Amino acid sequence: MIKIRQGNEKINSNGGNILIGKLISDIGLEKMNLQNTKRIKHGEISHGDLVKMAVMLLANGRTDFADIDLYRDDPLFKEVLDIRKVASAATFRQRLNDLAACNADQTLLNPMIVNLLRKVKDFGRIHTETAQYVPLDVDVSVMLQPNCNKENVSLTYHNAPGYAPIFAYLGTFGYMLGIPCAAGRIHDILCAMKLLASHGVKEIGLVANGQGVIPAALAALYFRDCKVTTQWIDPPQSFESLMEMDIVPLPHSSLITGILKYLDLPELFEKLKGKAS
Repeated sequence: MIKIRQGNEKINSNGGNILIGKLISDIGLEKMNLQNTKRIKHGEISHGDLVKMAVMLLANGRTDFADIDLYRDDPLFKEVLDIRKVASAATFRQRLNDLAACNADQTLLNPMIVNLLRKVKDFGRIHTETAQYVPLDVDVSVMLQPNCNKENVSLTYHNAPGYAPIFAYLGTFGYMLGIPCAAGRIHDILCAMKLLASHGVKEIGLVANGQGVIPAALAALYFRDCKVTTQWIDPPQSFESLMEMDIVPLPHSSLITGILKYLDLPELFEKLKGKAS
């Protein structure tokens, strides 16, 4: 009797994995082997090998630790990554959790990402009448994680639990920088500004339009890591004028409870002028 059982395996072309393996070999993961994690020390499987496995899993569209077991007997997987052994799911999860504790500020991965980006000859530019620019698009995109108890999962602005990773795309060809996987409740402009400042940016220009002026102005007020210049397009006149409207043309999330006890928008704008001078 022939029995047909559905599993997790998928029939895919593995040709792209060869290119991914070559890119991984060029970013200097060997330096990661010098890290001493708190609980588990690397043995037959190095820290760098674990990161290679994680990258390859993600490149193949697999996000669960348990998916590594699908490749334990795959000779091509080991060959393209230049590793001797594939970790079990339990080892994979424990070791990556320990490495993550050493990489809270992405101090391990950022230099490796820079090494890879240095090989790019042209990131793509935006041409205007007066100049050429290499754009850097920084924004938050919610990753929903319903019905789970993963670390740092919290309520996002979609009113559902998840993460709020900050994506940064460099140029016009889609090159991606490191992605801090922030908790779901962290999804503000301030985080994007801190990311830029951590990479050595000395001055940030904030341009906001309409209701977007309110969170941008508050972020500029509290930001201390580098100089901030602001440009407001059609900003609201004041919180007080908004409260006097029969129908407020802004979401309630833009109207801070009790804010008028301390300041209104004109006073906030004046404070920012003094901060920039």
